[in-house]
Parts: sequence; structure tokens; C-alpha cells
Amino acid sequence: MRNYERGGLTKDILLAFVAGGAAIGMVFIFSALPGLAHIFKLFDAKTSTEKDRIRQSIRGLERHGYLQVYKKNGNEYVKITPLGKQIMIQRSIILTRPKQPEKWDGLWRLVMFDIPEKRRRARNALRFAFQKMGLVQIQKSVFAYPYPCKKEIDFVAGYFKIRKGITYATANTIEGDTLLKKKFGLRS
Repeated sequence: MRNYERGGLTKDILLAFVAGGAAIGMVFIFSALPGLAHIFKLFDAKTSTEKDRIRQSIRGLERHGYLQVYKKNGNEYVKITPLGKQIMIQRSIILTRPKQPEKWDGLWRLVMFDIPEKRRRARNALRFAFQKMGLVQIQKSVFAYPYPCKKEIDFVAGYFKIRKGITYATANTIEGDTLLKKKFGLRS
């Protein structure tokens, strides 16, 4: 089992359920004894310490309402809850990063938004998601990125149901873009 940072194992366990089909309602079946054998195999847990870490992570996910663990007919079942699915979708949005081509085409992608105050939480979440995606904030509601990212922007905006308030533009130049080029490692 690889060495995980704090919280990393828990995130990967939840992600395994989403990626493994649980997101569409599949229930994973694990034998009751010694318990959770499939997850142990998935994470290559061999020692009792590694297996205890996995059990502890699953208990934590269950306590938070992300997984449901129950017994039926002598077998232990683990399934992801609707809240767990929602959390993983949010995490996947945050981890969404536009692909970077080998060579920059010289164009800037500007993402501007005007989200009303009554949708402040969505606006703040959008701003946070853009920063995690690697976009650079150049004004309060204007972000720049040197590579195509419309598909990712549409995905994030669609999730927050605020697509109407977002404008995506392509520009040849941005005044004073020297710092931006440096930030993205681009040559002038």
C-alpha cells in the first residue's frame, strides 16, 4: 500500500466507489470475515496496520454519511450514499484541469462572470474552482488561462447552474501580460 498523506486514503476509497460503478447504484459485496477483502486488495493492504487504516477510513466515511455499511445474509455490503456521490462530483470539479498542449498558440482565454449577490455561494465556489483548475484571477470576476478550457468551464458552470452569467473569450493580447506569461512558464 502506498504512503498516503492525511485524508488521502479516505478520498481514494470514496473515489474507488464512484469510479468502480457505485455512482450508478452498484453495491459492492465484501465477505463478512475477514471483512472488506476487495478494498484491501484494491489498495494492496497486506499488514494489519494497513488494513486498520482502511477500516478507520471507511468508518469515517460512514460517520460523515458518505458510505453506508450494512450486513445482509451473512455478507457485509458497502455502498456509496447520495451525499458521497455529490461530494465526489464536487471534488472531481475541483480537480478538473484543462489539458495543456505542448506548444502555446499565443491566445489567452478569458473567463468573466457576473453572478448576482443572491447566488453568492455559487459565485464563491466558482471562483475557487477556477483557481484550483489553474486559471489566474486578473480582476475580481475575470480569470485568464493560456490554453483552451471552454469544455471544463462549461462543465463547472453547468454544475453550479450559473452558465448564463459566464462569458468565455479568446484574446490575442492582455495588457501587461508579462507576469501571466511568467506564471504559466510561457516565453514572450
